[in-house]
Amino acid sequence: MSETNKVEYTDHPTFNEWLDSSDENTVNIGGFTFPPSKTLYCMSYEQYVELLQSYLADDELFSNEVFTSFPTPVAHYLWQAENNYDNPHHRLDLLKSAWEALIFFLYGLVVGEARHRRIPLKDVGIKLNDYYSDRVAKRLDILENILDYCQKNGIPLNCGQIVTVDAIGKLRHLNRKRNEFAHSFAATPEEQKALYSELLPDMISALRWVSELKRVTIFRYHSNSEGGALFPRCDIFAGHSLDGSKRTLQLPRKDYIVVMDYFNDQSVFALIETEDAVMFCLSPFVHYKRYPQDTHPRIALYKKKLTGGKYEFGIIGQSRNIEIEKAIFESRETELRTLILGPEA
Repeated sequence: MSETNKVEYTDHPTFNEWLDSSDENTVNIGGFTFPPSKTLYCMSYEQYVELLQSYLADDELFSNEVFTSFPTPVAHYLWQAENNYDNPHHRLDLLKSAWEALIFFLYGLVVGEARHRRIPLKDVGIKLNDYYSDRVAKRLDILENILDYCQKNGIPLNCGQIVTVDAIGKLRHLNRKRNEFAHSFAATPEEQKALYSELLPDMISALRWVSELKRVTIFRYHSNSEGGALFPRCDIFAGHSLDGSKRTLQLPRKDYIVVMDYFNDQSVFALIETEDAVMFCLSPFVHYKRYPQDTHPRIALYKKKLTGGKYEFGIIGQSRNIEIEKAIFESRETELRTLILGPEA
């Protein structure tokens, strides 16, 4: 394997934890205990990679990685569909929610980074109103156009390491298939079970195409830490649980300088933890709702425009939607509008 394709030990923390958690994997030398995963990596890199590939090819193990490491919008609904459903019909609805959450989140991620990097979206050829469409197919079109434009023009986009143009093509194929099933009639529990069994492997395949989503951390500023502005303590939205957690993050200075004027607890941000890490705002396509009774805010995904200057958002883990005044996103939307229409608009 070439150095450019070399698997780094830190690339797959969930796999390493899986190796280390097994009682069968113990490394004791002279009274000292060593992590089995690190020992295998250092002593036999080829066998480490071979075992990693077997691990990644296992759907059940991969699903567990999604449950623990993927952004909450995706991880939550897949976990619910597999572990916490009321009946076969409810299970299908949860799988549909997982699919929509995946597309909606990828959309917010790519558009958010394109805006942050000041990509000339006018040259991409998509109308402004299309960016606020509630159609899954339209969002896939915009994703593909942005990624294709950046690839052809040599513009670095960290999201290109998460989702590729080829992956979008595959996602579009699955979306057409999903739409066909959505219009089919599965009347009995047995038919619903059969339909779920047919759709689940497609969902897992889609997640494999974007498996690097585990490198994306969604967060909301919570408070300052002793480390200063570049090391804030944040609300983290990762894994299937809605209880959330708090963690101190290290923000890239170059990106913090760009967002510092609006880096506060009113917005949701993404940190893509690749070699050249990037951090940017996800508004308005990924937001949150804070209920007085909750200790942790709920992540929410943009769904569509409403009349009266409002947007509709779907709160992850809840069946109802909420309305939010679009005015609170004005500065981020002005940036996006300028890139789509040109500075003269």
